Parts: sequence; C-alpha cells; structure tokens
Amino acid sequence: MSELASEYGVHPITIGLWKKAVVQGLPRLFEGGRSMNGKEKDQTALIEKLYGKIGEIELGRLGMTKAKSNLCFSLDKCSLNGL
Repeated sequence: MSELASEYGVHPITIGLWKKAVVQGLPRLFEGGRSMNGKEKDQTALIEKLYGKIGEIELGRLGMTKAKSNLCFSLDKCSLNGL
C-alpha cells in the first residue's frame, strides 16, 4: 500500500480505507436483489408514479386524437377544428 500511496501522492491510511470500503461493498455489486434504503425506495416510487402519469397523459392525448379523427370521419363536414 505504501507503494501505491507514494505513486499517487495519497496517504497510506487513505489507501487502506479505500481498500476496506471496496472489500466491504464489492459483494453488493454482484447481488441480484440489492436492498434499497428509504430514500432510494421513495425515489423509485416517485419515478414509477411519474412514468404512470406520463403514460396516462399520452394515452389521453392519443385517445383524443383518435376520437377527433373518428368524429371527423363519420361526419360529412368536420366542424371540430378546435379539438
């Protein structure tokens, strides 16, 4: 570790702390079902909620477009240009 510390200009204790952190955290990188803390769970829930809302808006927009085209197709003269 002293060689690394002198090569990169870092204190040997810092290298030791980094190594300890890597050794402790490495197994989590390879776990399939990593557990999330409360903040990560909240963020994931919010993201899922927002994506759901985006989907609703898109479906509503597409539904309105389809409804407008169906109305215009069924009428001889479409007067619903504002939709």
